[in-house]
Amino acid sequence: MTPHWPQEADVLWRLQGHRGRDQAIAMTALAREAGLSTRILQKIIKHLIEEHAGFIGSATGAGHGYYLITEQAEVDAAIRQLEHRLGSLATRIARLKRLAPEEVLGQLRMSL
Repeated sequence: MTPHWPQEADVLWRLQGHRGRDQAIAMTALAREAGLSTRILQKIIKHLIEEHAGFIGSATGAGHGYYLITEQAEVDAAIRQLEHRLGSLATRIARLKRLAPEEVLGQLRMSL
């Protein structure tokens, strides 16, 4: 695995102590530990997930932050969270385009 960001291995190493949703580390805390801005950390996490199939979850609400996914229930929760975000984004795009959210989602499916 060739890293896109030199800090990828360090971020992944730091996440080893945060296995499971109940061990999530806040983005600001992880960024501080790794000596990164939160924006760069988000880009690194995104790259690890999308390009290296990293099982990294992101929790919202109480105990929010990043964690290594350790069980199917956490996979399911991550998928639900992403689906919710997708629906919300489709609604925002639809409002801007003056379309129904279903039309936007249909257009997204066709482009994938």
